[in-house]
Amino acid sequence: MTTNIQKKISHVVVLMMENRSFDNLIGWNYGGDNQPKHFIPQDTPGHLRFYNGLYGVDYSNPLDLDNPSTAVKITKGVANLQVPNPDPNEAFKHMNQQLFGTQINKKTEGWLPSTEGETPNMQGFLADYVSAKCSNKNIAPQIMQTYAPETLSVMCGLATGYAVSDNYHASCPTQTWPNRAFMHAGTSEGNVNNAPYFPYGSKTIFNVLEDADVSWKVYKSSEIIPSLTRIQMDKLWDPLLDDHFQHVSQFIDACQSGNLPAYSFIEPSFVIEKDADATSEHPPANVCAGDHFLQTISTAIINSPAFKDTLFIINFDEHGGCPDHVAPNWTAVSPDKDSDPGKLGFRFNRYGVRVPAIFVTPYASEATLIRATTDPWSKSSVPYDHTSILAMLLDWKNIDRAELPSERVMQAPPHPFDELLAGAFRLNCPSFKAQCTVKKESCWDRLISFFRNLFGLCAEGYSLTSLQQSIIAADAHYRAAKRQNFAQGVRASQQEIDGVLAKIKTQADMVKYFKSLNVR
Repeated sequence: MTTNIQKKISHVVVLMMENRSFDNLIGWNYGGDNQPKHFIPQDTPGHLRFYNGLYGVDYSNPLDLDNPSTAVKITKGVANLQVPNPDPNEAFKHMNQQLFGTQINKKTEGWLPSTEGETPNMQGFLADYVSAKCSNKNIAPQIMQTYAPETLSVMCGLATGYAVSDNYHASCPTQTWPNRAFMHAGTSEGNVNNAPYFPYGSKTIFNVLEDADVSWKVYKSSEIIPSLTRIQMDKLWDPLLDDHFQHVSQFIDACQSGNLPAYSFIEPSFVIEKDADATSEHPPANVCAGDHFLQTISTAIINSPAFKDTLFIINFDEHGGCPDHVAPNWTAVSPDKDSDPGKLGFRFNRYGVRVPAIFVTPYASEATLIRATTDPWSKSSVPYDHTSILAMLLDWKNIDRAELPSERVMQAPPHPFDELLAGAFRLNCPSFKAQCTVKKESCWDRLISFFRNLFGLCAEGYSLTSLQQSIIAADAHYRAAKRQNFAQGVRASQQEIDGVLAKIKTQADMVKYFKSLNVR
């Protein structure tokens, strides 16, 4: 049987942003009498025909886990567009504390929950944020602030103008690298943290598409930083794949001509460069810069002659320490033997926190809410996650799912998201403009930040995040392999990695370093 995606879609575009929870960015998109008009699955029961956001939800977190009277309620609106600032904790053990509060076992290296299968109470985000670098009890309550729809007019406009899911989770309660590996390969090879920043060896969806003669490209937004997708996954290091990695300006050109590949994966910028804020939304990046970037990408797609047969998906790798009130389920399938158990004893049987997932296509009706099942909040339900997209891509091209090394992909329901494309073609397909303004930082503020970094003090927005450190380390491994013509197993030494990271302390240092390497 030919599916909707096979009949109607020739191009799939995925833009993966960074480190925000569902509640943090789009928790207020609907509420009260303002609810989605269309529900997928269509037979969703009447009592579940509501958006599981923040309206009417009494959700709070205690500042002190042992003192419930210190609770701070989640609020609509932010003090500024860099909330939360500084960057929250995102290492695996901290994620467990964020989700389970006091119900963790600190005698385990990964602070695993005391009881296997215990439903997370989602009460530890605030208390954990107190311990983040540069944070304290006075700063930490900002983690309970969330963005209003009018602030992020492009993201929220696309979510309500097309389709959004309140039932999409990160693949695992882990950091950026493991979750991006799930997006590309369906497994993180048992890794739960970015460190030790060692490239992954799994076969990726790009390799599978290449073998099947299906066109694909990865588009990076940075002028000087290498593609994170490529340097993270060593099966993409082959020089014969060089032409598949291009700048996002070439994606814009492809949209204008209508000559998009079958699968496009887009990377935002992960660092401040050319005096422009990073566009990834990774705290403490200015979310307004991300919304302007999303305007550029979404407008190019919607105005493209190829939009008539395109599915554009916006998702986030993981929650990055930002709160969400919906507990992830323990229904995740461990992808491989290295993941059961994986590092720190985690069995990859638990999903990560909910993250935004928005679907833009002329076949999606306005104000559509899409979920994986009709019982999304039951303990036995399986939500959408990054591997759902991999399953969709493979089914779309009639490729055996076994081509990817992931039991999670193998067991995903057939043809994910296909019901979304069952509707009629829309003639009225809106695009949206960013209403927020990115304010340029004054020379005085930059000077203060410089001296803070110089003396090892906190300079939020300038010191490196774990993700930025991982990019530096992965690039060093890639370059070491390149010097040896990509001989099997060649990597940079740990001494070399430590030496590079010791010299690069700030985003400015990182930009200067990559400029000196003349990255293309």
